[in-house]
Amino acid sequence: MNIEQLIKEKCPNGMEWKKLWEICEIKTWKGLTKEDAIDDWEYPIISWWVNPLGYYNEYNRGENTVTIARAWTAWYVNFITTKFWVNDKCFSVCPKPEFIDKINSKFMYYYLKNKENDIVSLKSEWSVPTVNTQKLIPIQIPLPPIEIQNEIVNILDKFTELEAELEAELEAELEARKSQYEYYSDKLFSNMDCEFKKLDDCLELITYGFTNPMPDTDEWPWKLTAKDVKDWKINFDTARHTDKEAYDKLTLKCKPFIWDVLLTKDGTLWRTAVVETDNICINQSVALLRVKKDLILPEYLNCLLSSPTYQAKMMADVWWWTIKHIYITRVNQMLIPVPSIEKQKTIIELLTKFQTYMNDISEWLPAEIKMRHQQYEYYRDRLLSFN
Repeated sequence: MNIEQLIKEKCPNGMEWKKLWEICEIKTWKGLTKEDAIDDWEYPIISWWVNPLGYYNEYNRGENTVTIARAWTAWYVNFITTKFWVNDKCFSVCPKPEFIDKINSKFMYYYLKNKENDIVSLKSEWSVPTVNTQKLIPIQIPLPPIEIQNEIVNILDKFTELEAELEAELEAELEARKSQYEYYSDKLFSNMDCEFKKLDDCLELITYGFTNPMPDTDEWPWKLTAKDVKDWKINFDTARHTDKEAYDKLTLKCKPFIWDVLLTKDGTLWRTAVVETDNICINQSVALLRVKKDLILPEYLNCLLSSPTYQAKMMADVWWWTIKHIYITRVNQMLIPVPSIEKQKTIIELLTKFQTYMNDISEWLPAEIKMRHQQYEYYRDRLLSFN
């Protein structure tokens, strides 16, 4: 029997509705901080965020309890399946004794979760967004017969389980493809029967950029202060300059050319990119590698340097100061395989096809997960609307 038939049979005169405070005790408890928590203790401290604040050696609420954050994320509805400690930044919502047999706490959780946006609208706009007990008084909740509540919970539990399984499968598929790409990339570069050369011997130029003011010296490199680089906005994933106005103000000792290879050497280490536009500039955290094209192709060098084998070689030689740093003088001494240009083209073609496939999956995966979540929300709305 479906839900609509159950409602017609069990609620011929319409659905009963109750104020949340009429059927539940809405309480907070003594506030605990991270200093009160110890990881080895058993009971989670439920506060204002998704994850526990820490763990405590006592509990003040039992299993299968609904909570509503009342400060900071003053809307987040959660369902805690274990004994826990609720602190002063969170409400616990527990059925009153006379309603314990009339309401399924998981049903109440699903209904309130579906109304999170309504709870958001109740928060105060002080320095810390807060929902107090009085603000929760107007909230109403349907009270269909327990058989209907249990059936709705069963359906939504199955949906939730299926959604979680699908997300896990999709993410595992993406991870498997990444591992496969890394495996074949490593196979290509670690077992090459060809001549090996120092990276420096394969380059016309290896340097990095800096910002105004230009120093009156030919000494290189020139160290910069934080003030000098405050206008830089460089994206380390693509090595593209994103601030045209700042770009126009800058004078660079070395302007990248199309097909130069870029390598991040400070902070976010060992990201690589091939320059594909002339509207680009680099700061002192990015090294520029200009290849001898009769010896090595830029795309080949980019694939090589981004492979796990060569990333591991460089990451083993990272220096720590205030941030992580790779010395370019050490990079240019690294031995790399230099096969024929034709063999390089074959490797580029293989890895580019694989990378395109990877990118397609990376774009498709979040869209698929979003679609499944919207599907879940649609059916949850239908089940809990009771119109």
